Formats: sequence, structure tokens, C-alpha cells
Amino acid sequence: MYGDAETWYERAASAAARTGEDLGEDFELLAASAAYRDAESLAQNDDVESLLTAAARFEESARAHSGASVAPVALYDAAETYAKAGDLTNSLRCFRDLARMYPDNELAPKGMVRAAVLAYESGDRVLAGNTFLEAYSLYPDEPDLRDALYNAALSYEEAGRTDLAVSVYDRIVTSQSGSAQVMVEVAGKYGEYLYDHGQYYEAANKYNLCIEVYDMYNVGDVYYPAMSAFRLGEMAFRNYEAVLATVETAAQKTQLLQETESWYTKTLNYWHEEWFMAACVRAGELFEDFANAIGFMDPPAELVALGSEAVDAFYAELFPVMEQYLNKALTVYQLAVEKAISANIMNDWVIQAADHLELMMPGGVQALGGLPGYGPEPVPEDSTAVDDATVDAGATGEGGQDTGDGIDSTEPGDTGEGAGSGDTSYVCPDMPVGEAAELAVRGCKAWVA
Repeated sequence: MYGDAETWYERAASAAARTGEDLGEDFELLAASAAYRDAESLAQNDDVESLLTAAARFEESARAHSGASVAPVALYDAAETYAKAGDLTNSLRCFRDLARMYPDNELAPKGMVRAAVLAYESGDRVLAGNTFLEAYSLYPDEPDLRDALYNAALSYEEAGRTDLAVSVYDRIVTSQSGSAQVMVEVAGKYGEYLYDHGQYYEAANKYNLCIEVYDMYNVGDVYYPAMSAFRLGEMAFRNYEAVLATVETAAQKTQLLQETESWYTKTLNYWHEEWFMAACVRAGELFEDFANAIGFMDPPAELVALGSEAVDAFYAELFPVMEQYLNKALTVYQLAVEKAISANIMNDWVIQAADHLELMMPGGVQALGGLPGYGPEPVPEDSTAVDDATVDAGATGEGGQDTGDGIDSTEPGDTGEGAGSGDTSYVCPDMPVGEAAELAVRGCKAWVA
């Protein structure tokens, strides 16, 4: 019925064109509308053959009456009907033709978005990414396409084409074309790509951008600023490790430690469970390394020349620093384990924190509440099994010394040698030191403070 009407209207329009007579009607529009309704009636059926026929009819009506206002609608519906029939190739072709033939029509950008979505839904992620980029290139200021670049990057990521995704990351960051939420994620991902490829300077720029945007707007996935802060800490750690601790470099070493620590502290403040635990472990390792680097730092040659007394005085000044940072390491490992227990977190970083804690304080994990695989310390064998002779010997032995076959009850550091019991490695002898030793010690105190 609609097909016959279209034919009649076309003849009337042709006659009016030949004679120049004004028939009082827009017969071209009427013909196009009739063709459109004919296609609509065919599209009511859901079988593939009918849908393909309807799609072809929509397209035919649009091309036959391209000047009519209904033509862009017909072309859009042709694309949708091809898609419904499973013909993605012709669907995308019609959407592209719509944008090419009617670039200013409101359906054109919507059609390009729809084309990209259809490509994505088909499973062809690269085609989807390409179509999102094509749509954005045609309509960069269109509100419907604000996230087109981001969607293109995600499509490429899912396709395993990191190279293509990174090129879009760069475009987004360079043009600042994403929302704050998009910028946080893209800058973080771009930074991670650069970091993994050893481009640390550029990676640091992207990480800082990620943190800056997140801190300013407080939107987006906290994973990315937490990761960014941690990675910046890792890069600072490399700089710290590159400096050998000496009396001359102690101030520089301390400054690099503080910079590194500040990034790990910032990571903790974001409270993302993976990066929180990672920052705890690496901060603890940083503190342990600094304690050992300072505690076992070579004394200046002029002190060595003065003899062991001057060297002992030098190390005595360093011991409190060593102890301070070992305690900081212990504290941060305890923090990680406590959080893991309270929040029921278990990952590789938690295991590393627990292992460090057990090395520094055996039984420390259990004392905080326990983690799977970290049980209580084994109970020593019952000492009552020792025979009476041994017990008597241990009770009556002189000076706590081993009297022969029994257990040596002497405690470490309790032999009368050295300056008191326990660890005597860094005990400062109570005696004057030379002028050079005093200068070195004061220098140490200056940067320790």
C-alpha cells in the first residue's frame, strides 16, 4: 500500500516539476514518507529475512529521496534494522553514510556513537576503538561523544592492544579532553605504562597529574592515586639507594630517605588495601636499610688513625639513630599486620610484612591477633626432664658457669667481660677522645637532628 503511494507521489512531483505548477503539496516529502512507512511495516516482523528487506527499504527510501527531511531518519533506521538482523557491516556503513551525507543533523553523532557501541557489543574491540575515534574526530564538541576517547582506550585495552590504548591516553592527557574522573584513571594508567617501560621521568609527570587531579576533585578510583604515590616512592627509593652512606653524604642520604618516606606516607593516606600494604612493606624496608647504612657506616680515616676508642665513640653516636629507624620499621610492619587482621586482608604484601615482623619480633604476628600460617611460637621442651644431678649442678655451680654435664645457665653478656649485659656493640667508653673524633661526632649529630 505504502509502496503504491510512494509511486503516485513521485509521479505527481515529477509532473509538477515539468509544468512548474504549484500543486499545494510537497510531493517529494509525501513520497519519502510513504517509502518510510512501507519500510516500517516490513520491520514489524522479527525474522532475519524480513528485517534485511526492511533495512534495504529504509536505505532505498533515504537515497531515493535524499533531500526530504525524513531521509536522515530513514538512513538511521536502516542502520538499526541491519544491526537487528545481525548485519554489522551494513549497519556501520549506513551510520557512516548518515554522518557523511547529513553531518549537521542531530542523528549523525548519535549514529556514530551507536555504531561504536554495536562494534563493541559484537566483540570486535579494535573495530569499536577505531569507531569511537572516528566519531570523536568528526564531532569533538558533541556532548554525546565526551567520553569517546576514553571508550576507545578501554576498547583497545580489552583487545590487548596496549600500544593503541597508550596513544589514546596521550591524546586525552595532552588535550585535557576527559572529565576529572577520566583524567585520574588515564593519567594513572599512562604513568604505569611508562614506568613499566623504564621511562621514569615521563611516568613521574603522569603520576603527579593523577594525584593532583584526584586531590583537587576527590573523584575517580582511589586505586590510581594510591598506585601513583607508591610508584613515586619507588622511584625516590632508587635515588636513595644510589647514594652510599658516608659521613660526607649522610645529610644527602637522610634527605632522600625523607622524600621517599613522604611518598609512602601519602600512599597510606589513600587507604587502598593493596597499595597501603605495599607502602608499609617498602617503608619498613627503607627504614631497615637506613638503620644499617648509618649504623655500619665506615668511620672517617682520621678517626681510625686515632684508634679503637675514637671509632667506638663514633659508633656510639650512630647507635641511637640505628635503633630509632629499626623501631620505625618494626612499627610500620606492625601497622600493616594490624590492618590486615582487622580488615581481613591477605595478599603478597601482607605476607611480606608479616615475615619482616617475625624476623624482627618472633611471635609478633600472633601477638597482634594472628594470620593464617603464623601460629604461636613452639613451647620449649620441659626442663623438668633434666636429671637431679644436672639440676644440682646448675643450682650450686659457681658464678653460673657450666660445671660439667649440665645446662649452661650463663646469660649472654653476663660473663663479666665488656660494659654490662646484653648487646654491647655500640657502648660508648667513658673516656676522652681526640679533637678529630669530637668533630666527626658533632657532624653526625647535626644531620641526625
